[in-house]
Amino acid sequence: MQIDEKTLISAYLIERTAKILKQSFAKDLLENGIPVTVDQWIVLRELDREDGFSQQELATYTHKDAPTLTRILDLLESKNYINRIKSKMDRRRYLVIITPEGKKLVNTIWPLVYTFRSRSFNNIELQDLTAMDKVLNTINDNLNVAKNEIKFNENAETFINH
Repeated sequence: MQIDEKTLISAYLIERTAKILKQSFAKDLLENGIPVTVDQWIVLRELDREDGFSQQELATYTHKDAPTLTRILDLLESKNYINRIKSKMDRRRYLVIITPEGKKLVNTIWPLVYTFRSRSFNNIELQDLTAMDKVLNTINDNLNVAKNEIKFNENAETFINH
């Protein structure tokens, strides 16, 4: 594919939209007195889905580099939302576990997520969301970002409701 003005505009629009989504949700968290950032929420959400990831696995699933994830985990641990425990199988590895307080916070945040997504996708038809998911997953595949990771569900309705 040749780089043309349309391609450049599309890439810019994807980047701008991702940034606006993150900034808008950060504002929602702040306005609702939620004491975590969007990046911290992403980590908590993954741990709530499945506990006991190694830091390396968690970095892969959350698309964070190791130093960034370490800082996020330090902050979450200082707030008593997660614990890092030594692996029984490999004492060099630490497993990250969400605490009951962390689970409580996740349950508080989910309604905000649903409201935010509903507001974000207002006036967009299901078939358009499905097409968007297909395009974004193709871009991820093209960049090998989605390799060995769970992709967004191809069904936009599931994406909206989860």
